[in-house]
Amino acid sequence: MKNETIRHIAMMNSFNVMTSRSTVTEVMEAGMGVFGHEVGGEVDTHEITRVLNYFEDKEMYEFCAELRGIIDLLDEKVPMCECEYPVFDHYGSTIECHLCNKPLITEI
Repeated sequence: MKNETIRHIAMMNSFNVMTSRSTVTEVMEAGMGVFGHEVGGEVDTHEITRVLNYFEDKEMYEFCAELRGIIDLLDEKVPMCECEYPVFDHYGSTIECHLCNKPLITEI
């Protein structure tokens, strides 16, 4: 298989996970365990933008529109912490900074 094909599969896997069509576990169990984003943590707008840029380069704009919608929703809904040294004391789907009272990580 060509490297470009593997990269495309990785981006499709990431797209499917980011849009909640699949979970990382489902992709891994299917033997397709390559991704265009870092797995194991929360997906942030930087990771989504990287995948969006790939689909934009391939002129697959319907994928771009869906990813852009997720980014807009995250930006609109969640004013993220921008503290240089955030302070927090618990872990969960949302982690809030005690300095600014804004979330550090938000589940999609």
